[in-house]
Parts: sequence; structure tokens; C-alpha cells
Amino acid sequence: IHGMGTEDGRICADTGDKTNRISLGNVDTNDWARYMVYFPYSGEYDVTTIMTSPNGGVHTVSLRSGSTSGTELTSASIGNTGDWGACADGVYTGWTEVPSTASVSAGLTDVYMYVTAGGLNYWRSAFVYTKTSNEQAVDYSGLAAPANVAAVAENASVINVTWDEVD
Repeated sequence: IHGMGTEDGRICADTGDKTNRISLGNVDTNDWARYMVYFPYSGEYDVTTIMTSPNGGVHTVSLRSGSTSGTELTSASIGNTGDWGACADGVYTGWTEVPSTASVSAGLTDVYMYVTAGGLNYWRSAFVYTKTSNEQAVDYSGLAAPANVAAVAENASVINVTWDEVD
């Protein structure tokens, strides 16, 4: 992290959202944060970036591969969202979800969140793989897991794995 700090997480418990939102605050132009991201597949990903700002103008983050000057994977911009992000009456306010897409290669990648126009708070960017129509779905239904492990395919890109402790 360069040029910004983390803010205390808060849980907006009266909603279905139990997420502890530890955000990056006081984010200004040329600030950046590095995330190590494992992409299981090459191809298109839907990206949702969540940020907030009570300031006028346009505030933009660029997600880049390898460095702050690396190839731009995608970017997201917001205007004035009303506040710095809060939890009021069990509802998160001020946070805006900005959808975009990114084309990435499979593997472990340093993804840099680089701020090209600051004055915002940043929560996260979530990548979800988008299966193309010519890809074949993998059928895991015939596979048996060990007695204490269960694996359930939620969709084409998510497999939930649970297990019981073994004595």
C-alpha cells in the first residue's frame, strides 16, 4: 500500500450483508495497493469495483497487471456518492458498485489498484470468471470425495469444499 491507510471495518449486522468492510481511505491520485490474485482460467472476467466519495468530479481507479505502470486490465470511475461510506439503519450507504470486464491470463498475478483520479475510499474489486459458450462444463458428479470431505459445484467457476475434522 502506498499513500493511503486502512479504515476500521464495520459490519452492518441488520442486513444480510455480514461482510467486514475494511476499506482503503484517503485515497489520492497516484496512490496504489498491490494484490496477489490467482486466476484459475484465462479469459474474460466480470469485475465489480466498490468505492465511495463525497467529493465532486470524477474519481478513477485502474486495475493493472504487474506494476503501477503495467497493462490496464480494467478501470472504474465514480462521481459524488453522497458520503465516505457508512452503515445507517442497517444499510451501507455511499458505496457504489461499478461493473466492468477484464481479460486476463491464468495464473498468479500481481494486480495493482492504481488511482488515476483520487479523492475516494476503496473497498474492493471482485473478479468472476465468465465462461464462454464454446467451453465445456466439467461434470464432477461421478467423483467421490474422501469420507470427511464434500465438494459441491455451485456453478461453472465456483466449487465449495467443506470438511469435518478427523480425530
